[in-house]
Amino acid sequence: MLSINWLADKTTVAREVFQARQEEVLRQEEWIVDGNYRGTYELRMAACDTILFLDYQEAVCVEGLYSRVGKPRVDMPWVSMTVDEELLEFVKNFRTQVRPNIFNLLSVYKDKEIFIFSSRKEANDFLEQLKKP
Repeated sequence: MLSINWLADKTTVAREVFQARQEEVLRQEEWIVDGNYRGTYELRMAACDTILFLDYQEAVCVEGLYSRVGKPRVDMPWVSMTVDEELLEFVKNFRTQVRPNIFNLLSVYKDKEIFIFSSRKEANDFLEQLKKP
């Protein structure tokens, strides 16, 4: 989601452009989308066949933010040298303000294959299982 929304100058594309890009991705035969764009949760859940929800504790998520500082990422056209305070606040409030909505949507889309991971180890173990023949 980051790569279709953000420009190298740290501005976002127009909302219509983002929407069109996202719809183009969702029309593909196969795709993987991540990101916390709340306004598009339902669109993505409706279009997918499998949902992976990384339901990590706040401390794990905050640690992840700090661990990415100064490191290039394939999904972002710049390298962040500090943790964005707005993003940090979002992460700190996620469990109370966003997570309940995600679980509501998961109950709506219960016909999808849904995996909920509460730790990095659970998610990594799942990914390792996918690699096995």
